[in-house]
Amino acid sequence: MDKTVIEIKGLYTLQPRFSDFDSYGIAHHGKYLYWLEEARFDFIRKYFGEDEEHSIHMYKFPLTNQYLKYIKSFKPECTVAIRYNLKGDLISNKFQFFYRLFDNKNQLCCKGMTTHVLLDDKGNLVKELPDVISERLIKIDFTQKNTKDAED
Repeated sequence: MDKTVIEIKGLYTLQPRFSDFDSYGIAHHGKYLYWLEEARFDFIRKYFGEDEEHSIHMYKFPLTNQYLKYIKSFKPECTVAIRYNLKGDLISNKFQFFYRLFDNKNQLCCKGMTTHVLLDDKGNLVKELPDVISERLIKIDFTQKNTKDAED
């Protein structure tokens, strides 16, 4: 396949738990990383399912870098909308998620980025992305670029 760079957009929403807030009623900054992790796992469930054999579930997708910029605090009554954008290089097997977190009023409260690599079940860096994964990512990327319903 000649396509080596993919870009996939998505949206994940969550209702923060009581334990996500400090005594001042503000979402604790450390919880934001958990929320981003939830969004990533939602992406995997949405596009790769949970029971597929010989799929992404045979691999580890560790975080190698993270960055967050806090802009505005979330309050307990807020629903958090996480808009993510996965950018990946199918040759280098380096993938980055870019995130924007919004409150109920669609105000940007935080933005961030995480970088990931693909490891096999023994913890070794995967040098060549398996076809089952690269083909799925290319299909999702193509579908989004050719569908009006893709997330902004």
